[in-house]
Amino acid sequence: MKLPSPRERGAIFARLRAARKVEGHAKARELGITVSSTQVRSDGAQLARAAELLARGDVKVVLDSRYPLVDTARAHERALMGGIQGKLVLTTT
Repeated sequence: MKLPSPRERGAIFARLRAARKVEGHAKARELGITVSSTQVRSDGAQLARAAELLARGDVKVVLDSRYPLVDTARAHERALMGGIQGKLVLTTT
């Protein structure tokens, strides 16, 4: 997998399997680009707890903007603009 081309001093966040195959970590460091990854496992109890916190309003999800799935390119352009104040959401309906 080739390293994508974020802006200098940017960041790449990959899921764990993909991150192991990313080439160009040295070049990323030269440009000040942070490459990080995570592994996520489903946990029903944690999801139920998160749903409770959301329902009570203890946790709020801030949305920057929504785009239909067919406008994914526009959402990506928005992300590249920077200054995002919340999540970008792709909708299927």
